[in-house]
Amino acid sequence: MKPIAISILFILLLSCKKEEVQPTPTGTPEIEIKTIVSGYEIIWGMDFLPNGDLIFGEKKGTIYKKSKEIITPLKGFPTVVSAGQGGLLDIRVHPDYVT
Repeated sequence: MKPIAISILFILLLSCKKEEVQPTPTGTPEIEIKTIVSGYEIIWGMDFLPNGDLIFGEKKGTIYKKSKEIITPLKGFPTVVSAGQGGLLDIRVHPDYVT
C-alpha cells in the first residue's frame, strides 16, 4: 500500500466517532410466554399484518391467517416440496402492504 493511502486510511480511522457502550441491565427481564397457535406441523415462519392479524406457515407449504381467534388456510400458492431441509421456510409481509 502506498504511504499516501496509508495516511488517508489512518486519518479516516481517527475521524470515526466511537460509540459509547451501554452497560448491560442487571435486573431480571420480565418475559411473558404465551401460546398463540398450536396443533400445526412445524410452523417455520410468521409475520404480522398492519391490522394485527397473524400470517404463519407450516414447512410443508400451508399458509394460514389468524384474525382474532379464527384461523383460515390461505389458497392460491404454488406447490411446496418439503423434504429434508427444503420446504416453506419463512414469511414476510411486504413493507408496502395495505390491509
